[in-house]
Amino acid sequence: MLLRAVQSLLSGGPYYVRIRPRLLSLRDVDTRAVHEDVPWVAVSQGPPETVLAIGASAETEAMRKGRPFRSVNPFDHPRCVISDFTLAEKVLQHFMRKVSNNRLVRPAPVVIMHVLERLDGGLTQVEVRVLQELASGAGARESFVWTGRELMDHEIKSGSFPGDHWASQQPSWVTT
Repeated sequence: MLLRAVQSLLSGGPYYVRIRPRLLSLRDVDTRAVHEDVPWVAVSQGPPETVLAIGASAETEAMRKGRPFRSVNPFDHPRCVISDFTLAEKVLQHFMRKVSNNRLVRPAPVVIMHVLERLDGGLTQVEVRVLQELASGAGARESFVWTGRELMDHEIKSGSFPGDHWASQQPSWVTT
């Protein structure tokens, strides 16, 4: 019983991340906690570059701090899913913190990454790897990339996904 309680504290999730260039959404499937925002990042100009703020209010918060900054959307690029890996990782970490803010220990969840736009011709192996590394760097225990339709919570919990749209290795709990 105690072991199960400790595991639930440390594992969390699964988290379902829906990626669009103008909107990022992260949902903890177990708790149904959601954080949805534009993935804008205000970054200080000048060595060293630091993240000043993330989200819709990033520019306003950065201006209030009175430091020169640039605004970046690390999920917006005409040819790729990710334009700035480091800043995308910071955004994903921020979203994971927002969803798990009531926990004493931040979990290392299973994360399902789902790109919803710019899939002409599917994802390349490089993009799949980038998405998995992004989730791992943000704190995921395991990460998977889904390319089918948007998923429902009960599908994720039960492991019964519609069709075979895994761009990455299929999770072990999935039934086909």
